[in-house]
Amino acid sequence: GFNDVNIRFDHAPAWKDVYVRFIKPPEYNVVNRAFTLDEGRYLVSGDQMRALDETTIQVEAIAHDGRQFIFTFPPQ
Repeated sequence: GFNDVNIRFDHAPAWKDVYVRFIKPPEYNVVNRAFTLDEGRYLVSGDQMRALDETTIQVEAIAHDGRQFIFTFPPQ
């Protein structure tokens, strides 16, 4: 099936860009730009989760003024 990743920001401004990085050391490190679904919701769609073990997902949200907000799942 599809490996869609849905991201929802509650009480946050509209972002200029949202990027999602999938990390499974030592070799797997893929970045995708999420597209907006409006109302603080973003989506990355496709065959993203290829690692056999736990994959870390890092989200980078960039505000219109250039500020960056980065957080990971699972939290680190």
